Amino acid sequence: MYRPFLRWMLYMSIILSMACMAYLNGVFDFIITYDSSLISVAILTIYTGTEIYASYQSWFISRQIDKIKNNQNYYLKNSNIEIIKQMVFSRVHYVRFMASMLTMLGLFGTIYGLIMIFMPYFSGQDTNDIKMILEYLFSNIGVASITTAVGLICSMLLRINAESLNAGCNEFIREIISTR
Repeated sequence: MYRPFLRWMLYMSIILSMACMAYLNGVFDFIITYDSSLISVAILTIYTGTEIYASYQSWFISRQIDKIKNNQNYYLKNSNIEIIKQMVFSRVHYVRFMASMLTMLGLFGTIYGLIMIFMPYFSGQDTNDIKMILEYLFSNIGVASITTAVGLICSMLLRINAESLNAGCNEFIREIISTR
């Protein structure tokens, strides 16, 4: 049975349900409206691509487990277990790396938003109009806050997925060891 892939499908059904609720409540419109840097859109795009990669890896590991259980993967049973571990767990490292990168992109958006807040002061613009200053301030605080929140949320979700993928890799290694 394809347990790692089924785990991933359950996880994704929860994520997609949450994404639908967010869409219906206008969260995506809010992000696009108030994040003028579009860093949040980049984070969401990278997150989606990494989830697609993780789905393939979950399916691949599930399939290998199924082959071992059905005695169809002879070359893995007689290979060096350390090499197999290295090969299998390298699939998890990419997902963890991308989770870290999403956090960094979110923090980059924070710094970008803070720099944009102080840009009128650095560029020598007239800062006497308090209304203009407040509008500018709040729009750039939105960039800083939104990118951080989106980056952290996507990073946490990818880390959960990486742990699920890691559990599938451990299951794969246990199956190899048990059939030797």
